[in-house]
Amino acid sequence: MKTIPLLEPTTLILPLKDAWNYPGSGYLDILFYYPQIENLQNVYMKKRNWKMIPEESPPEVRIWLLSPAENPSLTIDSQKFNSVHSEPAENKTTWFDFGIINKRFGWPRGFGQMRFRGITREESLVSILIITDQINSVLSKSIENAEMILQGITRKNVGKTFINPSTVPVGSPVLFTLVYETGHIGIPPGSRILLSIPKAFARPQILNKNADGWISVAWAERPCIIQNIEDAGPPYVNVCTICSLPEGLPPAGRIVFNYRTNFTYIFESTFEETEHRYWYSKTPPMNLSVAAVDNREIFVPVSHNNGHIIRFVPREPERLLLFLPGRRKYGKRIELSSIFTDRFRNISQPKAGWDITLKLEGSQSRNLGTLENRFVSPYKFTIQIKGLEPGIYRVSAIKTDTGQTISVSNPMEILPSRSRKPNIYWGEIHSHTQMSDGTGKFDELFKHARDAACLDFAAAADHAEFFTDNQWRWMQDIINAFNEDERFCTLVGYEWGELTGQQGHRNIYTSGKKLKPVRGDYEPTMYLDGLWKSLSKRKDIVCGPHANHCGTVENFLKYHNPYIERFFEIYSMWGTFDELANKLLNTGSILGFTGGGDCHEGKCFLSAEDQDKQGIIPHGFSAHIRFKCGITAAIMNKLNRNNLIEALRSRHTYATTGPRIILDFSVSGIKMGSKKSIKGLPVVHGEVHACGEIKCIDIIRDGKIIHSIPGKTTDIKFTWKDKHPGPCWYYFRVIQKDGERAWSSPVWVLKSTLHRTRNCNKIIGR
Repeated sequence: MKTIPLLEPTTLILPLKDAWNYPGSGYLDILFYYPQIENLQNVYMKKRNWKMIPEESPPEVRIWLLSPAENPSLTIDSQKFNSVHSEPAENKTTWFDFGIINKRFGWPRGFGQMRFRGITREESLVSILIITDQINSVLSKSIENAEMILQGITRKNVGKTFINPSTVPVGSPVLFTLVYETGHIGIPPGSRILLSIPKAFARPQILNKNADGWISVAWAERPCIIQNIEDAGPPYVNVCTICSLPEGLPPAGRIVFNYRTNFTYIFESTFEETEHRYWYSKTPPMNLSVAAVDNREIFVPVSHNNGHIIRFVPREPERLLLFLPGRRKYGKRIELSSIFTDRFRNISQPKAGWDITLKLEGSQSRNLGTLENRFVSPYKFTIQIKGLEPGIYRVSAIKTDTGQTISVSNPMEILPSRSRKPNIYWGEIHSHTQMSDGTGKFDELFKHARDAACLDFAAAADHAEFFTDNQWRWMQDIINAFNEDERFCTLVGYEWGELTGQQGHRNIYTSGKKLKPVRGDYEPTMYLDGLWKSLSKRKDIVCGPHANHCGTVENFLKYHNPYIERFFEIYSMWGTFDELANKLLNTGSILGFTGGGDCHEGKCFLSAEDQDKQGIIPHGFSAHIRFKCGITAAIMNKLNRNNLIEALRSRHTYATTGPRIILDFSVSGIKMGSKKSIKGLPVVHGEVHACGEIKCIDIIRDGKIIHSIPGKTTDIKFTWKDKHPGPCWYYFRVIQKDGERAWSSPVWVLKSTLHRTRNCNKIIGR
């Protein structure tokens, strides 16, 4: 099989109907991605002290705008451009030529913010921007004429695609059959076809028709030869199959392709975006584009209305998830929330076979009845529980006919009304939506977090580089609209990331209603020193490194800002990061622990999950994300933004892989997340109420397990005295028999004044 290089597009055609406006902003804006800039970064820049230094001039491009506007202007990042020439076009529109540009824009990642003034919202609906390296081409007449000049084919002439099946149950093996039909003029001899397959699916191959990933030309009106199969873009997007058409195809000519994969996405989603506008664009499997024969090799996708749509839909419900609050005072409102899902935790409406009885167990026991008259949505029911005395409680769901327990809730602790112990609230603050490189509507993330995931708090962390200023204004409004003290707390926040990988990514949140977007693809703030300068020393802001993208330990320490950086995501959909956490703590970093997601499917906490294949199969778009989402416990008296930010800043949090495990941890009176000197040898106190049988509890001091407590129960209370006087730091880790885990935030013993104490090592379990 002959390999032919797959070139990145050098012409960007951007419809301004997708631009955003916001009342009072005075402009329309849109995000652009010109990959040639990013691809040339190694030519024009090199690493010096982890920074990218320009060495030569950037590539020349020419910018055109087709619009009915009279006098439009364009700003890219901070550079303003005006038209140098205009020419009347068709349908009362004008071609505006902004000239040949060799200034750095979208540097160095190829992304940039475009702002348009002098164009109304109505005019933008028929306006189109073009960036091209074909600087000698002169555009005129219609957009179709421009497409022919720049690409050799129009999107309308590419044709259309049909696929079967178009609806697939999540996680199911499938044989796709794609029918491609050309447009009314056909495509010329020597043209090429590109089919893109998600890397989360079986890799396409043509060597073994009985093996997974087999892709073939099942039928073709003219010869169609598979030439090569290669990766495209970043290592977590698509694999491309490229076919040649030595004789072209006639008008309405057809080709039928088959592709078999034993694995598909395990999350519910719909794919209908045909254009690969950004590297992270979520196109459907077997998305097709055509390169007409010439040396430019520009692959042009079918138009939006002519492409196929694939829906991955939930299976029948198999699981019932029961959620109780974490810890509350006596007399407070207590509600059991219950969600039906399929085997992969996608919301699924129950039908027959769910005749169950609910039973409260713990310090008090009572029958809570059946599901009748308890549903608040097709997939969810709730039950109010009143009059509970202090103690630990769980709720079991029992099949009425067999007596089989099919689900048990997380533990809940009811405190005496005058108890000084703070409450425990559950949430997740690291999820992405279609506003950056994920899917799912932005407002749906918060609805899902509150109503389906049954969280107390939530935050999106969309990449600031991938949304515009007008979008951010709208996003902040949505976040603030969902915030409701004592019911559901939302944080305004985003993820910042830089190019080199040396300084990594940071998630940033505020207790306020607004937060200035700081972008890692904008030169003044493309490094952490620029980020810290923008945020200054603000107590209303907290920040934490993205564990899988926080750079090396050495660079983390070099750029660490202890005033703002207060937490470390010890678990996410990327896996566990105990070892990295220990290294950072051993170098003197003072960080609490959170459990997060990095879910890119618009789901806080309740992401897709294959219980049997954690760490084995993809759990999201990326082939590298192979775990379910984690969760964070925030320890505070009341649920509101100020308290939540303070809990994160004070390290009054702990993390789990998902189960809502209750735990308490202190060392000689030093509470979780705190640092203090003590008298005598350190005495570790811990209490755990788990969601399954405990395998062991490991006490970690300075990165090493110094004591392990066996489990074989769900509730353990222990005290253990260390012989090491300090200074040192401690945390403990809970491991359930089913593999689920929880981590307390660390405690720092600064120094101890030694004196003799009696042996107080003991374990209390039940």
